[in-house]
Amino acid sequence: MIFRRPSLLALQVLLAAVPLSAVTAGPATADSLVSLPEPDYAAPARNVQLAPLLDGVTAIVYPTRGCTALVAPGDELAPVVLLADGGATADFRARVELSRHPARAPVVRLTRDLSRTGLAYDAATGTYRLRFAVPPDVPEDAYDLVVESAALPNGGDRQTNAVRVRRARADFEFSLIADTQIRDPTTTFPQKFEQVLNELRLRDVAFTFLSGDLNFGSDYPQEYAENRAIVDRAGLPLHVAAGNHDGYAWLDPKTAAVEYDGLHHYKRTFGPLLYSFRVGTYRFVVTNSFDGPPERRNAFSFLTVNSGGQYDPAQLAWIDAEARAATAAGEEVLVVSHHDPHGNVTANVVAYPWSLSNVGASGGPWNDAASKTAFRRIVEETRVRYVLYGHQNHDRRDDVTVGAGTALGPHPLTWLMSRSPCNSPEAECGYRVFDVRGGAIASFEFDAAAGVGSVPFPLGGNLALALGTPNDGSRARVAARVDSRLARPVDVTLPLVATADPRGVRATAGTIREVALTDLGAYLVYVRVTVPAQGGVEVVVEPDPSGAGALPGFVAGGSAPGGGSPSPAPAGPTTTAGAPPNGGGGGGGGCAVGASAPQAAMMWLLGFGALAAIRVTARRRRT
Repeated sequence: MIFRRPSLLALQVLLAAVPLSAVTAGPATADSLVSLPEPDYAAPARNVQLAPLLDGVTAIVYPTRGCTALVAPGDELAPVVLLADGGATADFRARVELSRHPARAPVVRLTRDLSRTGLAYDAATGTYRLRFAVPPDVPEDAYDLVVESAALPNGGDRQTNAVRVRRARADFEFSLIADTQIRDPTTTFPQKFEQVLNELRLRDVAFTFLSGDLNFGSDYPQEYAENRAIVDRAGLPLHVAAGNHDGYAWLDPKTAAVEYDGLHHYKRTFGPLLYSFRVGTYRFVVTNSFDGPPERRNAFSFLTVNSGGQYDPAQLAWIDAEARAATAAGEEVLVVSHHDPHGNVTANVVAYPWSLSNVGASGGPWNDAASKTAFRRIVEETRVRYVLYGHQNHDRRDDVTVGAGTALGPHPLTWLMSRSPCNSPEAECGYRVFDVRGGAIASFEFDAAAGVGSVPFPLGGNLALALGTPNDGSRARVAARVDSRLARPVDVTLPLVATADPRGVRATAGTIREVALTDLGAYLVYVRVTVPAQGGVEVVVEPDPSGAGALPGFVAGGSAPGGGSPSPAPAGPTTTAGAPPNGGGGGGGGCAVGASAPQAAMMWLLGFGALAAIRVTARRRRT
């Protein structure tokens, strides 16, 4: 959200660069991580505040629920664990456990132990860099990561949805969500945040960016806890960036002590503020555009002074190094930011001591002219191909040519903003989908001819899933139906769980992508199917009477166990056009992809006396 009040006092904030210690994945690292410049980001010493710290990220600092590792079956995963014990621990064990899915019953479990292949300790940051082999029979899906050791609190740690197992392929999709702000009273339908995550899970995108402003900023412990619960339930691989609503701080007016800092809560809920990863020939650089000390970000609840973007010198140096290394490697760079680094500048205003007269004085979209100029130099001199951002809650695309007069020469650059799925007028809600074909981004516009960039997202979502039978492994024949409101066909992946059968299984529509064996011996069958425009399709997974069906270990494109191929779908129509879904489910366990949650709203102007009382109560509880 942007406050648009005239600037009352201009003050340029200049900060000295601070060197960043770094974990940088070498060329042999199999998972997607390239750089984690602050591996000890979650350590209490780096998150000093008077209020209690959150506990969503404590030991496993990579991968996390907001910084997913992408890894192929049979390759290696490289977790980073925060444990400042001088390197005395050698008993680390790890496993992956199947994440949740809107189509799959929670009782379905698939667990795979990982074999450790490496261990190194970094004394400078108090972190372990571990390596584990991922078994080749782990199906493509999202997984929780569990790391255990007698030296860790409670014997181990878990990060939900932290691992995305996927085979390398030239064709895939990823998505971009911005500005969900579920506790903002101007967010018309906060339940749509969970609905859009469930829809993207059903679409089986490779990964999803959340480009900041998940929170409102009036009650961070409650808001971060609610966001964490929603994200954990969705089971979606996420790469999250922080926004201004995620990073407000409050300094004691008399002592300047930090009561709380939203960026501390962010790191202890979602993970690192800065990281980069590689997919194919693209390097994704995730940044913190609400940089600066707590004094710049000082806000009384959500009543902020400076809400625009800023990169400090240390972060700019890291972005520059990443972009130059990627350029030298022949990669194209996508920078993910919350704010628009080429937007208009309204200079930072004194935010500490806080004054009501300064609220909203410097909304941006950018607050720091020096960092805007420095970032512009980076994109001119390196192969930054896209800059993805949010903050302003609407679609915008600027295609420009940069680099004239540089060693690299002229090259294209696209500045791209996404709508919010729930913090915009209903008719303007949406999310972006990037279609990668042949290893290159082919499209990111839903309807370029009509000027619609984001996929429209109505209340209840575009896709409705109805289960005709329980999807818990108790039935030999499992049925599901998906209906779509979209005006074009869309591909979805259904994870259907059937009882084991030596004849193998077949699907009545779509293609079986893969079959895996669950912990209790059921068949987990992944069916990829196209849902027609404003229509529906029903899929049934059942035993193949020919005896040549797909068995556990089958992967599309390879051969079925025993050298055979799964039987083709029986003849007959399997796709029917019909009315768009109404969000309800049919019998036998029907459910909407985005089940409605209670709407949480608060008054825009909270009573200052009530807020002061809350703070006094919180101080008394701490003492």
